[in-house]
Amino acid sequence: MKAFNITLISFAALSVLLITMLALLPHLSEKIRLYKQCTKYASGYSEEKFNKIQKGISEAEVLKTLGKPRYEFDSGMGNKSWSYSNQECGLSDFIGWEQKGITVNDGKVIDTWTNVFFN
Repeated sequence: MKAFNITLISFAALSVLLITMLALLPHLSEKIRLYKQCTKYASGYSEEKFNKIQKGISEAEVLKTLGKPRYEFDSGMGNKSWSYSNQECGLSDFIGWEQKGITVNDGKVIDTWTNVFFN
């Protein structure tokens, strides 16, 4: 019974550690930036400029600040999204990449977003 209790405690501790690591992964990836080596950004993009984009500004202001996005797509419910980055390496060549973008509706920014993808 004592061995079972130790195993159960070890499993619980390992579970808590794993959940904590998974919860911190997005924050750590923002600091480490290992994935940037395989991210291709739009020609006018910079992190500093992207951080200036706020909800409510016009599409024209976004284009003036960041330039033309790499991709545009319909994101549903009358929204469209502009992606300012994409993957530039083959699937077997990278650790990960990030997708930075904005979502607009009725000519105004309603969201900015970052997606991180890991191989």
